[in-house]
Amino acid sequence: MRKERWEKKYEDKRNWREQREGVGAPYVSHEYLKVFLAYLHVLLNTNYRGRNGFLRGLSRLISFDVPDYATICRRVNKVAIVIKRP
Repeated sequence: MRKERWEKKYEDKRNWREQREGVGAPYVSHEYLKVFLAYLHVLLNTNYRGRNGFLRGLSRLISFDVPDYATICRRVNKVAIVIKRP
């Protein structure tokens, strides 16, 4: 038994390409912040959530946008740090 539709079939008339282009600006990541977090990771052996909390506390003193946990994880893993030990 087949059900009949009471109305016409819905037709989506939105232009999705125009909507995707105006989503918003991407997050701007500063290189010095990534390197600073990478040094915290290597030298102090802190975890990513700890670094996120550290940045939130630091952002109260200095006004800047704090990236979330996943962004910190992705960006810090891409930084190559070489520490020369005597």
